[in-house]
Order: sequence, then structure tokens, then C-alpha cells
Amino acid sequence: MSINTHKKISEILQKYLETYDKDKALNQILSLITHICSNSVPYILTVSKKEALLTHLVSSKIIDTEYKKLLQEVPIDKNGSACGMAAFYKKRVILDDPIHHDAYKGIKKILQRINLLGCWAFPILNKEKNLVGTLSIYFTCKQEERNKLVKEVEHLLPFVAIIIDHEKKEQETKKQNTLFDDIERFSKSYTWEYNLETKEVWWSTNSYNLLKLDPQKNLPSYETFYNLLTEQSQKEMIATIEAILKTKQKKSLELTFKHLPDQVFYEEKNIICNENKDPIKLIGIIKDITEERALEKERKKLDERLQILTNNVPGMVYSFKIDKNNQASLLDCNDYVYNIYEIKKNEALKDVSLLFNQTKEPCREKLAEAIKKSQQNLTLFEYEGKITTPSGKEKWTTCQAWPKKKNDGSVIWTGIILDTTEKNRIKEEKKIAEIDAEKLEQEKDALGIELTQLIDTANAPIFGIDKKGNVNEWNQKAEEITG
Repeated sequence: MSINTHKKISEILQKYLETYDKDKALNQILSLITHICSNSVPYILTVSKKEALLTHLVSSKIIDTEYKKLLQEVPIDKNGSACGMAAFYKKRVILDDPIHHDAYKGIKKILQRINLLGCWAFPILNKEKNLVGTLSIYFTCKQEERNKLVKEVEHLLPFVAIIIDHEKKEQETKKQNTLFDDIERFSKSYTWEYNLETKEVWWSTNSYNLLKLDPQKNLPSYETFYNLLTEQSQKEMIATIEAILKTKQKKSLELTFKHLPDQVFYEEKNIICNENKDPIKLIGIIKDITEERALEKERKKLDERLQILTNNVPGMVYSFKIDKNNQASLLDCNDYVYNIYEIKKNEALKDVSLLFNQTKEPCREKLAEAIKKSQQNLTLFEYEGKITTPSGKEKWTTCQAWPKKKNDGSVIWTGIILDTTEKNRIKEEKKIAEIDAEKLEQEKDALGIELTQLIDTANAPIFGIDKKGNVNEWNQKAEEITG
């Protein structure tokens, strides 16, 4: 590279590092190329997001408009145009007479009109040797390949690669930062860092939104943050930092701020040490948990109400699970379990078989079938059967529960078990009474028939007289005598 070229490219890079103006820097490089190569029109293509394609990035101001449109999508192909082949092989490609090349058949008229007589294409590779684009030059006069001139252009390629690669990384960083900011806003949190050596503090942009602070009046510093805290939170923060520095383990605490008295924040701090295990930095995340706390309080109230309700229900309210391996367990129940099964709640939760084993032998098969049917069809579980408690009491139980299948393949039922012993006793007594009444009726009918037969066959005349003294019934003997 000549001294003048080296000086010029240094100036371009210096300006780029000051402004990060990619387009201006690349245009200056193209202008430099037109100065190095007479009768040339340079342009740069970059690798498209679409597979195996190059797309226009920047070009000389004098490039033909129609030709420029063709550069929006250039296939990376071993049989393609000069830039397409350069990208494919990652090697320099020089075409002395492109108009007769197969890849340019469809644009011959354009080449003739702009008098394109030669084309040089160079792959642009980053330091990892990955393709980031191509630098191409077309000439409007016959151009012999001169080794010195080619080398001069090739010396510019690493600088072009740096700019393109840096721009892509900058865009990716901005994209990641935007995503990070969105996540923080959505999660109502922000992150911070405190350098223990320089005392410098950094906190993410969402801190101002979360803490309702003016960025101009609240620059990141330990003192700024400390003075925003309530007195109690100040004490807890100091104690937590001392504990972290001593144990070198992360700690968490809750914070409240003077200007946000109705809000609660959760903070988790961690420590970073150097190779000698000396602390060099504290990092952390602060999250607004006001809504979570309110919901937690409401949930506790609902749990208390539910507990009161379930404890006053005349039955065992329960949650029962069968996992994908067909293992059964009692997840929860109220204290009424003892009233039915004479088993304490904690014992039942440890071993549900203490309840199942009380089912009388004739009913066990019926119970298993009812559970299996509900598990397979996810339909209401209904069952009634007899149990024998540890004290020897025989009871009737009636169960109802709705099943719900979980993502892990298990099924959980939530329902109630009632002691229906008294109901079934009354039902049984009623049934016995009905049988006895029917038997008595049958005996009464039989007695009436027997009495009728006895009267009819008697050897003496027998008459029946109503209240008025009229004869209304008589037997066979009376009929024989009276005619």
C-alpha cells in the first residue's frame, strides 16, 4: 500500500471511530478506489439474511441506476457473476470480458450501454475468515490485470471488513439491548453494577422508569441510591453488603424508598472476585414486587376463607393424584378425614393406603374400576361403598371428584367424601320395614282367605247382618236351609 493510500485509509478509520458513520466511511473508501483505479466504478455487497445471496450495501455515485437495481439480490454461485463466484470460492475473481460470460447473458444490453469491459471481485472476510461481503469494480475501458494494482485494492479489504463486521455487531448489540430493555420493562426490574475499586456505579435505563426518577437529577452513584431509601432499608442494605463481602455469597433483601412509600422492591445482590478471590464488583437486580405482594396477601386471605369453609363442610375435601407410573398419593385434605377414617391428616398425606385399605373386600374391585374409568375418560368419579375403620366400625362412604390431566401425564382429582352411614342405615331400615309390611299384608290376605273358606264349609248356617238389621251375607249351609 502506498504512503498516500495508507494515510488516507488511516484518516477514514479515525473518522469512523469518532462518528461510527458506516456509509460515509465506505463511500470514502470507494472514492479512494476510483482514485487508485482509473475508469472504475466500485461497489460493495454484503451477505444477505437470506441464504446464499449478496445484497447491495454501498456503491460509487456514478454507478448506473439500472445496473444498481440488479445488485439487490446476487446469488452466491460457483457459476455466477464475478461477485457471486468470489463469494462462493472466497477468492479473487477477474473477468476480462464479462459480456460473453454465461452469468451475464440476460443483461448484455445493459453492459453494452454502460460499456462494461472488465470486472474485478474480491471476497471480504473478517478476522474469523467468515464471508461478510464482496468488493467489486467494473471498468469502462480495457484494464489489464496489474499485480501491484490488485494488491493495492486487496490491502483495503481488511479495513472494509472491520467496518462491515463492526456495524453488524453494533446492530446485534442494539437489538439485544432493546430486547433486554423490553424484558426489564415487562418484568418491572432493572440491573446495576458497583465497581468496588473505582466506586463507579452503573444502572440500566429502566431504573428511572421503575423508581420514577429524573435522569438529569439522579446520576448513578452509591450516595444517590442510598439517600433514596428509607432509614430501615438503609440499615438493611449496609448489613447485606457487609455480609456479601464477608461470605462472598449472594444475598437478597426487600427495599422501600422514601418517595415510593406504598411500593415494595426485591433486590438480589451478588459479588464478583478476581483470580485472587478479592472482591472487585457488586452486581444486582431490583424488582418491583408490589403487585405480587398484594396478590400474595389476597391469596392468603382466600386460603384462610377456603380453609374455614372446608373445615366446616361435613365431609372430607381432598385432592388426590395418580402419576404416570400409576402411583397414588393424597396431595391435600381437610381435618374431617379423621371423622370418617379415624386417621389423622398428616398420616393420610404420608400414606394414602391407610384410607384405601379400609375398603371392605367386596367393594375394592368396584372402587378400582371407578377410579380407572374416571382416569381414562376424565369423567366425574363417583363411588359408594363400605369401609371398616381401625376401631372396627363399619361405615358407608360416598365419593365424588372431578379429574384434571397434567402435562406430565398425571391425573389429579379434587372432590369430597361423605359419611353416608346414617343415610344408608335409614335406607336399610326402610327396606326391612317395607319387606315386613309386605309379609304382614301377605299373611293378612292368607288369613282372610282361610276364614272365608272356614265359614263357607261350616255345618251350621251363618248370616251377616248390616247396621240396619238387614241380612247381606250367608254361608252355603244357610243357603241350603233357607233355599
